[in-house]
Amino acid sequence: MKLLALAASIVISLTTPVFRQEDAVLIAIPDDNSFYIRKEKVERSDIPKRVSALLKDSPAEEQVVYIKLALSVRYATLVSVTDPIKQLGYQIGLVTDKRGPKPPPAPQQKRLTLAARRVVRTIMPADELVINVVIPTGRNRRVEVNSLSLPLAQLGETLKQILAPRIYKGIRITAPGQTTYKDVIQIIDIAKDAGAVPISLEIN
Repeated sequence: MKLLALAASIVISLTTPVFRQEDAVLIAIPDDNSFYIRKEKVERSDIPKRVSALLKDSPAEEQVVYIKLALSVRYATLVSVTDPIKQLGYQIGLVTDKRGPKPPPAPQQKRLTLAARRVVRTIMPADELVINVVIPTGRNRRVEVNSLSLPLAQLGETLKQILAPRIYKGIRITAPGQTTYKDVIQIIDIAKDAGAVPISLEIN
């Protein structure tokens, strides 16, 4: 499945390549200040150079960087690592840590409310889709889809209906930099289940 002097927009694209442990370039981020490539600790600023050295001679289809991070890591930390990698032209895959705790899936409602149906009617097929995380935690979690407010529980079915007639199904997810990966990954999962691809991440 973007830190520093967080200016303007910092965007990456997420793909879902097949993860092969034996030859993978895996970046582990256990906290906001620790970074490992293939279990060797590195400085964040050295990551692009190290990744290029490992992948430059690989076939294009194998130029994939996998990122595994703790749920408590800030969204801004993720983006600060992925953005320079994406600028180098490499694919990025987010890997789930099977040993760690999993974020519970966000409850989804299949029956759309009036507000959700309005979102579906308002957004035109040619419009770019942008999901903005407004209230990332708590019982009343909400997002905005193209500036139209929506409960998180309605996001999945709303996206499915918006994306169904589209040929291009890409979306952007924006969130404050201090949001944790735990809250963002739930929204990424909802978007993927709805058929969104590619998914880009951006700091707002």
